[in-house]
This record gives sequence, structure tokens and C-alpha cells, in this order.
Amino acid sequence: MADLTDAQSSAVYKLLMGLMKPGKACPVCGSSAWILVNAVMKKPAADFGRPMPIVVLVCVNCKYNLDFSAVGLGIVDSSMNVIIPGDPSE
Repeated sequence: MADLTDAQSSAVYKLLMGLMKPGKACPVCGSSAWILVNAVMKKPAADFGRPMPIVVLVCVNCKYNLDFSAVGLGIVDSSMNVIIPGDPSE
């Protein structure tokens, strides 16, 4: 797991909110309020291969999770190094 700085977390949240449809509602409770887990996490691979790095949005109301591939979004490289574009720590 790689913790995100406040600036990185803000950049990731903006990226994810830009990908979601406006007012994207939680499929469980219908809320459109989401928070970002302030870390890049490792999700076990279904085929018992290498874990997949993910970032997670959590519904504020019911705590339902939306997982996004951190590598696919360009947030980390394959070695779990955080490489958020425009990050001042780069």
C-alpha cells in the first residue's frame, strides 16, 4: 500500500470525478457523495497472480466501494511508485 499526500489525493479525486457521469449515484443507496481512500491499495488477483494496484472511492452513506485500476489511470507504475501527472513531488 502506498499512502497519498493531500495534493496527490486531491489530484486523484479530481481525475475520478472527471471520469464519472455527473451525479453518479451509488448503486446500493443512491447517494452521489463519494470519498477517496487516501492510499493506493493492492487488490488480490483473481488468478492468484500479482496483486493489482487500485484506488478506491467509498460511498459516504452506505460505504459501498468503487475500485479503479491505479496503473490503468496512470496513477502508479507497475512497481507501485506513485506517478500522478502534475504532482508537485515529481
